[in-house]
Amino acid sequence: MILADKIITLRKKNGWSQEELAEKVGVSRQAISKWESAQSIPDLDKILRMSEIFGVTTDFLLKDEMEAEEYTGSTADDSPLRSVSMEDANKYLAFKRSAAAKIAFGVLLCILSPICLIILGGLADAGMMTEMVASAIGVSVLLGLIAVAVGTFIATGIAGKPWEFIDEKKGFELSYGVDGMVREKRAAFSSKYTALTVTGVVLCIFCAAPLIVTSALEMDLLSIIMIGVLLLLCGAGVFCFVIGGIQYDAFENLLTGDRRLSAKKKKPKSAQALFSEVYWLVVTIVYFVWSFTTGDWHISWLTWVIGSAVFTLLKLIYKARSGKDLDPDDEES
Repeated sequence: MILADKIITLRKKNGWSQEELAEKVGVSRQAISKWESAQSIPDLDKILRMSEIFGVTTDFLLKDEMEAEEYTGSTADDSPLRSVSMEDANKYLAFKRSAAAKIAFGVLLCILSPICLIILGGLADAGMMTEMVASAIGVSVLLGLIAVAVGTFIATGIAGKPWEFIDEKKGFELSYGVDGMVREKRAAFSSKYTALTVTGVVLCIFCAAPLIVTSALEMDLLSIIMIGVLLLLCGAGVFCFVIGGIQYDAFENLLTGDRRLSAKKKKPKSAQALFSEVYWLVVTIVYFVWSFTTGDWHISWLTWVIGSAVFTLLKLIYKARSGKDLDPDDEES
C-alpha cells in the first residue's frame, strides 16, 4: 500500500474530510487532494505531523511494504497542546485589532469622565450656576461614561473567550507557515506601532503645558478649563499606547506561546528586567513622597503619566540600539 492510499484509509477511518485533515496538518485542502491522488508527496515535517495526528509510526506511512497499521499508542488529540492554523491566527489578529480600538476607546472614556464635573465645578465656584446642579450633571456624566467604558470592557472580554489560550500563552503549536506569516505582519506593523508610541509619549509629556501656562496667568476659571484639556491630551496619548500595544502584543502572544518555546528553560532575571522593577519602584516612591509631603494629590498623579512616558521613551531608545525590548515580560520569550 502506497502513502497516498494510507492517507485516504486513515483519514476515512477517523471520519475526517479533506478540509478537516488539512486544517489539522496546517495545509490547504488542495495539498491533501494531491497527496491522496499521488500527484505530490508531503514533506518530512508533514509526514511527522500526520504520524502524530493518526497515531501511527512514520515507518508505516513511509514503507510501502508495511500493510498493517503500526500504532504509536497516542494521537495528536491526546496532546494538551492546541494547534493554531493559518485561519485561526488571522481571525485572532483581526479580533485583537477590533478589541484594541474598543478597549482604547473605553480607557479614553474613563480618563475623560471627570472633565464635565471639573469644569462645572469651576463654573459653580465662579457663581455661574449652583453647586447642586453642577454636581448632579457632572456626576451623572461621569457615571454614564464609566458605565459605557465598563460595558465595552466586559463585552470585549466575553468576545475574546475563544482566544484566551493564546492571550494567556497556555501552550499551543502553530501550523506550518503561521510563524512566518505572523512575523511578516509584525514587521509591517512595527512602523505604525513606533509612530503610535512616539505620539503617545509626546502627548503625555505635553499635556501639562496648557495648565502650567494658565496657572502662571492666575486665571482660575481658565485654569480649570485647562485641566480638561490636560485630561484630553493625556487620554489621547494613552489611547495611542493602548491601541498600539494590544495589537503588537497579539503578534508576541502567537509567537511566544508556541510549544517550541515552552520547552526552553526559563532564563534568570536579566539586567533589563531588574531595571524595570527598580524604575517603577522609584516612580512609586516619588509619587507617595510628593503626595504626602505636599498634599497635592490632585497634581501628584502626573507622576504616573510622566513616568510612563519616560519609560516608553527609554524602551524605544534601548530597542533601537540593541534590537531587544526593555520589558521584563520578554524574559520568558
